[in-house]
Parts: sequence; structure tokens; C-alpha cells
Amino acid sequence: MEGYLAKKGRGKSVSFIRPWATRYFVLDEQECELRYYEKDSRNLTCKGSITLNGVEIFECLADGDKKHCFELHTKHDSGVLVLSAQDQATKDAWVKALSKFAVGEVRESMLLPETTSQQTHLDFFSALENTPAPAKKMKYGTAGFRDEWQVLPSTFIRMGALAALRSRHLGGKCVGVMITASHNPEKDNGIKIVDIDGGMLSQDWEPYAEQFANCQSAFEFVARYYHLAESLGAQDETRPANVIIGRDTRPHSFELFERVCLGVRGLCGSFFDIGEVTTPQLHFVVQKANLAGRSMDDFSSMTALHEYHRTLMAGYTALRESFSAFPAPTAVTVDAAFGVGGVSLINFVETLSAKKGADYLKVDIRNRSKAGPVNEQCGAELVQKGRRPPNGVAASSDEGKLLCSYDGDADRIVFHSFLSGSPSPQWVLFDGDKIAALVSAFLIEEVQHAGLDKDFRMGVVQTACVKCLGMMRICHVCDTQILAFDLCRYANGGATSFLRARNIEIVFTKTGVKYLHHAALDFDIGVYFEANGHGTVVFSTGFMDRVMSYKNESNARKNLAFMRLKACLDLINQAVGDALSDMLFTLVALQALNFDTLGWHNTYVDLPSRQTKVPVTNKDLITCSADEMRVVSPQPLQDELEEAMRAIPCGRCFVRPSGTEDYVRVYAEAETQEGADSLAFACIRAINNHVGVLGELPTSF
Repeated sequence: MEGYLAKKGRGKSVSFIRPWATRYFVLDEQECELRYYEKDSRNLTCKGSITLNGVEIFECLADGDKKHCFELHTKHDSGVLVLSAQDQATKDAWVKALSKFAVGEVRESMLLPETTSQQTHLDFFSALENTPAPAKKMKYGTAGFRDEWQVLPSTFIRMGALAALRSRHLGGKCVGVMITASHNPEKDNGIKIVDIDGGMLSQDWEPYAEQFANCQSAFEFVARYYHLAESLGAQDETRPANVIIGRDTRPHSFELFERVCLGVRGLCGSFFDIGEVTTPQLHFVVQKANLAGRSMDDFSSMTALHEYHRTLMAGYTALRESFSAFPAPTAVTVDAAFGVGGVSLINFVETLSAKKGADYLKVDIRNRSKAGPVNEQCGAELVQKGRRPPNGVAASSDEGKLLCSYDGDADRIVFHSFLSGSPSPQWVLFDGDKIAALVSAFLIEEVQHAGLDKDFRMGVVQTACVKCLGMMRICHVCDTQILAFDLCRYANGGATSFLRARNIEIVFTKTGVKYLHHAALDFDIGVYFEANGHGTVVFSTGFMDRVMSYKNESNARKNLAFMRLKACLDLINQAVGDALSDMLFTLVALQALNFDTLGWHNTYVDLPSRQTKVPVTNKDLITCSADEMRVVSPQPLQDELEEAMRAIPCGRCFVRPSGTEDYVRVYAEAETQEGADSLAFACIRAINNHVGVLGELPTSF
């Protein structure tokens, strides 16, 4: 069946403010797809498509002159496509044809009706008046605003308004809002703004976010908003403002989502609800929505999310199949932290299995979404900081398996395994440092074989939290040129010089992904991972252009290297750390280097360490040096830390205030685990002596 229908996208709770667009629709029953084009011509580019398996169909009310409307809710997405036929007979024919793919009967829509602009302004101001700002000062950190969810409703309204203003200021390009508290416990939530390039909010807008969040009255907020809008030349509310909103699976995320919607609509903006998605998915969708020449009339969150999975699949399968000489890891067990990452992973596996078969990659998901409180006794934060396996895995049933843990919004990952041994399996952790070493080893080999190592700089960015600073060693194994990073605390100038002579540089920066990402952009191939598993690889435009424009030559190995680097551009999510992308890339790197878990574990040995955090009365009482390795104020705190380090063999420690929470983070390493733990306790006592720890001091880890 085919023909013209009017379309527009909406969210499941509140309607978008966006115009209708007439498109030519084609139902492909064999592919279970509904595609649409600008005109009645198959020669034109398809504007978008909807996967119909499991679709839900809803009747809906007339919308202005659109009298014959119905809605499609898809299985894989919380977005809604609203369609309008020219008459009732045409509508009935389409509904009947689409019902073959539907779950259940046609039902009435749950969408709320649209409101007038005047009423929207009144609702917005009323919400501002009735939702006071928190008593505490809100600070926009690396991960945006984050706190117990009951503290945040006013902040969410105001950030919706700020996101709309940011979009309007940038010509209507889409700005993203992600509702999540990532690795925090389920009682917390948070909000961060994604900029038009799919990256983090421009740092020069962070002060505006803090000013808006800390306004003490509705009148102060409105005055400050319009003053900023006027200074930016963005006070004309007839100009477009587009905000894409995603949220995690916490039970209060939907309520906070509605607060964001109030803020966007209150300033006459349009919002696009893409439902329960991972943070990396939101970054990807924002990036794709702002592609040059793409009209928002034709933007489909469903299509964008399908494109996310298809893009990762294309890169992963191309890389995996290019290493046919080595066995590929065909199974991985994933601790999804009871978070939204499990939802995205299921959708990816379905997409991959449909293309390659169910045995291509077997994924065993533990701690699935909504099966328990987000991050409760599981997830990347617990595994990496606590140095222990999550609930849901056990040596008795999982010995020898490759395991990994996502966090609550799936923007970080760490791996782990129960290595076979006597008298019992040994649990080992592969944190962000190990991931960085592995993927860098793979990348440098392909860059060298492509002949690009002389023209482009490759660098690895680490934070002060790297367990061992300075030394690296290189291990060449036959033709595979395995490069293993030995991050020990003793500097080895010869090894470092060897790396730099081959255009591999190592730089250190402050803790916080925004600092690492910024530093990585100084390289043509920039690898960055925090120890907690948050990281990715970024490529310069010049490097990507060279790779994409390459034409095959007579050198087969060079051709293969360029093909693999092209596939990396698909597989790696450059916008942000992405647990799914990083998981697949790690599987490929293990295959490329012919490593099993034991081989990966043996690339280098960490010094024993302990990372933890303690709540304090006022984290801002502590200031640190630029590299966060020393406390600048209060000086007596640093003096006590140095005394503690002298008392422990090979002891090294530092403390720093968290960028997102009222905590001070502690890092300690030593010759033995007992020594590292003892040093960490000494750090906590020192913090208590000079700043004040809330509650009782911990006595165990």
C-alpha cells in the first residue's frame, strides 16, 4: 500500500509544537517497514522509515484541519508518529494494512491536547512560582546537575528553558537534554545539556546554567532569562528552538522529564521525546539531527535510534570479519546495572542477530533494566571502585567468561573475569586503563600499516587517577606489534621516548571527562579513558578525511589497514563514552591481538590501589593544584597526607573535591592491598580533621 499522508512527531505525554509535513508513504510488508519520501517517486532519497514489528496503533483527536488522524507507537522507541489521511476511508485502509504488524487492538491516544502560547506562558510562570529553587547552591559539574531527585524539579524546569534558548541562539539547531544520574544510586537523578555537535555543553554556558538554577524567585529567573536572551539577540520567540529529551529508567525520570517540557514550551520551544535511552544514544541522535541540510520536519527519533544500532553493527562486523585468522570472542556476559543500557543492548542484539544469526555474538544480560534498583550492588562504579564482582555473577557459574559492567546510563564500562586457577578462580578487573592500553595497541598497528603515523599525531590522555604514572613498556610479538602500556609509578624515560618517537604521546589532565575530551582533541587520534571506564577515541577532521578518501592500491596490507580504520569511524562513538560501542571495540581489539582474558590480564600488573569517596560538610573548602595531585588549601591537609604516604611502602595518595556531588574523592596506592587500604583510611581521617566528614568514618571497604 502507498499514498500521501500528513505526518508529525510527538511524545507520549505532551505534544510537540511543530508543523505538519505531507509525505509519500510506502508500506513494505516483506521488510516490515513503513518508508516515506518527499514526493511520489522511488528515485528520491528515502526521508525516513519505521520498523513495524510490534507497533501499537492509536486513534487520536482531530488536530486543526487534520480530521482523520491516528498514531503509531513503535516497539523500540518511545517516540510517536502522528499521521493524518485525507478522508476517513483512506485512514481506515491504512489502519487495516498496518494492523497486520500491530500488538493488540487499535486504542485511544493518551496524548494531551496542545495549548495556546499564552496559556503555555501562564503555565510556565505558575510552575516557576510553585517550584522554588533548592536551599543549597547548585553547581553545574562534569555531569551537569545531580542530587537527590526531590531537590531537582525547579532545576529541570529552568534547564528546559536554557536548552531552548541555546537552540534559538544557534539558529534552531537541536540541543539535547539527558535525564540521568549515571552511576549514582536510584534515589538520585540529574540533568545535563548536550550541545549541537553531540558533545557536552559549551563550557562558556555553564555559568548561565548555574545562574538560572540558583535564581531565588520566578521573577528573578524571568528577568535573568530575558536579559541573557536580549544580549544574545535571541529574544524573538517566533524563531525556532528545538530540544531533544532522553531519560534513563529511574522511576522518577518521567516526572522530571515533564518539568523539562514545561521549561521548553514555556519559552515557545519544540521538544522531541526520544524516551528511555542511554546517554550515548542521546548524544548520537543530537549529532545526527543537526546534520547539514536535514530539516526537522523530517527528523525521526525512531530512524535515528535505528541508525545508531545499524552504524555500530556495521563497524563491528566489518572489523571482526577482517581478522578471520584469529578466533573472535563470541560471548560476553553483561551486568546492565538494572539500567537503561540493558534496553539498548537487547535492541542491538536483535538487530545483529537478524543480520548475522543468533550465534554470531551471544550476550548474556544480568541485572536487567527495572529488575532492581539502578546500580544497586552492581554496575561499573561498584565494580571499579569496590574492586569486587557485582551481584548476579559468581565464580561457580562464570569461571573463565568475559564479563563486563555498564553503569546506570551506559556511558561507561569496565571488564572483569574469574580466571581459572588453583585452589579457586581469581577475580580480576580490566578498568579504563586496561581498555586504553588494549585499544591503543590495536589502533597504532593499523595507523602504522596505513602509513599515517608520520603525518598524524596519536596521543593517550590519562588523569591523575591513573594507578601508576609515567612508565610504559613496549612488547613486540612477531608481526602483530602488540603495544602494551605499563602504567607503573616509576618513570622510564627510554620507554616514553620510544613512544614519542613514533608519534604516540602521553599527557595528563584533571579528572573529569570534559577535561580529557578537550585534551584528546589536540591529537589526530586521541585515546582517553578514565580508570572508571568512561572514555572513547576521537579523530581529527583531517585524519577522517584522509581515511575516507583513500583508494585501494597494490599494497594489500595497507588497503586492509584503511578498511579497518574506516570501520573504526563507524564503531567508535566519538561524542561521548559509550558502553556498547566500547564493549564491541574491546571485543575486536582482543581478537586483533589474539588475547584471551589471561593474555589481557598479563599485559601489565597494577599496583594495588583503593578508590573511595566520603561525604563532607563543604567540599569547596578543599582546593587542589591544576593536575589535582596536591591539596593547595588547606595546607595542613596536604601535610598530613604526605606524612601518611611516608609511613606506607610505595605509598601514593591524593584527595580532590567531586565535581558533581558533596563528596571528597580519595585515591591511594601502595606495595600491597593492605597498605593501599591503610593509606586510604589515613586520607579519610585527614579529611575529617581539616574539613569534616559527615557521619561515622568508614572502617572497611
